[in-house]
Order: sequence, then C-alpha cells, then structure tokens
Amino acid sequence: MHDDSPLHNASIELLNEEFPDRWIGHGSNYATWPKLSPDIHPLCFFLWGYIKSKVYEKPIAPDGINELCLRIHHAFTEIIPEMLEAASKAYKERLKTVVENDGNLVDVHDDYENKPVQNNIEAVRWMSD
Repeated sequence: MHDDSPLHNASIELLNEEFPDRWIGHGSNYATWPKLSPDIHPLCFFLWGYIKSKVYEKPIAPDGINELCLRIHHAFTEIIPEMLEAASKAYKERLKTVVENDGNLVDVHDDYENKPVQNNIEAVRWMSD
C-alpha cells in the first residue's frame, strides 16, 4: 500500500524516469490503478500470480537476467483468450459481491471451485475515494 511517504515518492519518481510509460501502478504516468483494491482487479487476482508462478517454476540464477526476461515473455505468450474470459467473468462476480456488501469486507474465494482461498489474504476491503 502506498502511504505517500517520501521514500515511496522517490521510488515512483525513479520508475517514471527509468521506465517512462512502461510500468503500471499507483503514481504511474502510463496507466491508473484502482486504489486499495487488491485481489478484486484481474491484474491482481489472475495475471500477476499466473505470471509469477510460470516464471519461478524453477530457480533462476542470481545473474540470470536474460533467462528471467525470457521466462516472463514466455509466460505472457502462454495466456490464451479463454483464460482472459474467465478472469473477466470472475472480475464481474467480485465487483457484484463488493456492491452487495456495500463495500465492506468480503471473503475471497477461488473462482473456479468457490472455496475460500488458502493463503495469507482471506479477505479484502474495497474502499472508495
């Protein structure tokens, strides 16, 4: 979470200088990011986890930057339209749940088996501006 501390602002400035129009997140000049919405947006609940799981299936050597880049590229090329359709459907259902709960704390469930997620984040809070 971004708390507007000078350290975070310096990080944002560095990202904007080094990767202009090529990074996504709070403070990005390229794309806006929903505030305080982890695990509701498809980039959080689907894309980043999927990419990370593919990239780190096997260890990468500390000096393996080229291999890391290749794995990231390969992981993105493995995404098929049906996966994006499922993420879109899940996103709509998650938003519906948030609205039904008046923006309050909601349980996060596996979108395929409707079971509670077994990780450190069992719930998310949707907060409006």
